[in-house]
Amino acid sequence: MTGDADGEGAIASVEYSLRSGAAWLVLNRPRAANGLDPMMIAEFSAALQRAGDDDAVKNVVITGAGNAFCAGVDLSYASELGKSADRAFEEFLQPFAALVANLEAFNKPLIAAVNGACVGGGLEILLACDVVISAEQAVIGDGHVVYGLLPVTGLVRKLVRAIGSIRASSLLLTGSLYPAAELMSAGLVNRVVAAEHLETEVQELANLIGRRSTTTLSHLKSMLRGELDMTDHSAALFELGLAREHFDSGIPQQGITAFVKGREPDFEATQ
Repeated sequence: MTGDADGEGAIASVEYSLRSGAAWLVLNRPRAANGLDPMMIAEFSAALQRAGDDDAVKNVVITGAGNAFCAGVDLSYASELGKSADRAFEEFLQPFAALVANLEAFNKPLIAAVNGACVGGGLEILLACDVVISAEQAVIGDGHVVYGLLPVTGLVRKLVRAIGSIRASSLLLTGSLYPAAELMSAGLVNRVVAAEHLETEVQELANLIGRRSTTTLSHLKSMLRGELDMTDHSAALFELGLAREHFDSGIPQQGITAFVKGREPDFEATQ
């Protein structure tokens, strides 16, 4: 994907650019369908850390170069690991699980721009994102079973939560790929757009989210992730406590005052 950048730098496997407050992380191994290997995982982790540390970054877009979003582990690389479980665990499985955990704990909004095939590890990355916008030609699925592999990031539980056990079973047990539009109706994808409009649609969404209070967004992400395993009562108490803390920041007053005065809030003044 292309586009003007406010500031940019290139890493071998992951391209990083800052566009109007959105950090674009482009998985950049198109000849391998953006398959994951240790180098890409390390550079993806570094790019995510860079985006998290930069106050100018309001949200992060993850997408792929070429015709794929991410096809999961690079099987050419994985073929070297077949004889050593210890090497597979230390060199790939554990680092990838840590990357996905970091994505899930990331305190800024994550937008997946699914430009093409999203399979296996790509699906695990997608499930860690907050919003998913897909090109209409993209296909999505879990191919682990096709190659006798298993997921390592809690994929099964997250997929069942996202689309229900019947649909999740079909994806997991067959390894079949499904059109993005079909998975939008299942609840895995937020929006499907023509490929030529994907970048524009995603940037517009990033711009919209970027106008919100970063502190408020961070607290909302804490609620979205943290309340999943709580009882209704515990979730209500959690929200009440976080809302009280949030009021002390002055951000709600800024938003309310802006509404009363008929203007757009300027949250930068209170963050």
